[in-house]
Amino acid sequence: MAKKIMYEQKVGIQNDEEIPNINKVTDNDLNEIKSVVNENADELEQIQKEQISQNTQIEKINQRNTEQENKLTEIEQEQANQDDKINTNEANILNLQEVETLQNKTIEELQQENIEQSKTIETLKEEKVELEKNLDSVLVPRTRKRRIRAFER
Repeated sequence: MAKKIMYEQKVGIQNDEEIPNINKVTDNDLNEIKSVVNENADELEQIQKEQISQNTQIEKINQRNTEQENKLTEIEQEQANQDDKINTNEANILNLQEVETLQNKTIEELQQENIEQSKTIETLKEEKVELEKNLDSVLVPRTRKRRIRAFER
């Protein structure tokens, strides 16, 4: 805080008009000096108050900037985490697609094998029927021969 001149306004009582003003200090000169110094002190005090207010605003702005930078860092970290999750999910999707492709191939192979086994079963059934026919043709005459031999005895 700037200091002010505190004395009361001066009133001249001994003014020697014969001495030129350039060679003396008058009450008007002292009052003018006081007035200028006090006005400058008032202006300086006002400037200091404004500067304090501006410094307070700057501190608040800096604090908000720090908070926003911290939030931005948190957002960037969260974004990096999300990117990692996306990359992991994309890799998992690719792995699942590969597994699905392999499973589809296995299913196709099993279906083909099933078709082949069904054909083999059909062929075996046909062969069984044919063998049974052949067996019947062989066994029936033998059975007749046994019956005849048993009858002859």
